[in-house]
Amino acid sequence: GAIASAVEEQGVATRAISGTVQAVAAGTRQVTVSIGTVSSLAEETGRAAEGVRAAAGNLTAQAAETRAEVGRFLAGVKAA
Repeated sequence: GAIASAVEEQGVATRAISGTVQAVAAGTRQVTVSIGTVSSLAEETGRAAEGVRAAAGNLTAQAAETRAEVGRFLAGVKAA
């Protein structure tokens, strides 16, 4: 009767709680994976940004050298 019904209801509630806990655990694992992915992408972006910064520095140095060579060339043309 009543006790068997209460035990059955308790079993249903326990199974529902267990399913919810498993779903939350799976969601937590997915969030952890996503955080790892975002972290890896952020590191890659940082490395790429450093590469762009280094390339910009190299271009600046090359532009300065080109300006100096053009200046020397024009000075040589004027002197000739």
